[in-house]
Amino acid sequence: MFCKFCGKELNDDAKFCKYCGGNLKGSETHNHTQTQETHTPTYTPIQKPKKPFNPWGWIIAGVVLLIFIGIVSDDSTSSSSNSTYSNTTINPEPETPSRPDYSLPHGTVLKEGSYYMSGEGTLEISNGTRYDAVAKLVKGNTAIYSVYIGANRDYTIEGISDGYYELMFAQGSDWNTVTKQFNKNQSYSAFDETFDFITTEDEYYYYPPGFEVTLNPVVGGTAETSSVNPAEFNAY
Repeated sequence: MFCKFCGKELNDDAKFCKYCGGNLKGSETHNHTQTQETHTPTYTPIQKPKKPFNPWGWIIAGVVLLIFIGIVSDDSTSSSSNSTYSNTTINPEPETPSRPDYSLPHGTVLKEGSYYMSGEGTLEISNGTRYDAVAKLVKGNTAIYSVYIGANRDYTIEGISDGYYELMFAQGSDWNTVTKQFNKNQSYSAFDETFDFITTEDEYYYYPPGFEVTLNPVVGGTAETSSVNPAEFNAY
């Protein structure tokens, strides 16, 4: 190689010129192009070891959720029930008390005419129904005797004078002391044939008349009845 300062020929490995003393290495000019390295960052995820799947955690969470929902639902139902009970207590529906049917005492005499009740005839009346009854013994256009007979009870009219009489009766329940009628289940009837009270006698005895009737139909009965108008019945 040659010295760049004096041009003398030198050894290839010489660092200084032995002729002029020039520093051959220190002033060396590098003509090569410096390569600039560019680093592109690369994301490398940190891999952590996977934990094994544990289903018990999900099961416990589900149970807790169900219990919570049940508590909330019970509270809502309880609140609704309490509200309904309170409303019922505060605003109860008024109750209408039921009144029992009224009846007169059995055997209550409603009317008695003394003129035709001075004999010895008897009339036994049997009311074999579940309704109370009012029996009227009629002479002409007048009721000479009227009596209240209870359900399933018997009553005997005594002291009937000789004569011809009709027997009418009303049946029902819940007697009205103002109108003198039954408020419920009213029916009005009369026996088709008259009752002939005639006293008979012989040389030893006399025989006062007596009859027995039932207000309900019976097997073997011979007396028949017919319905009458309520106004007709009440006229006597």
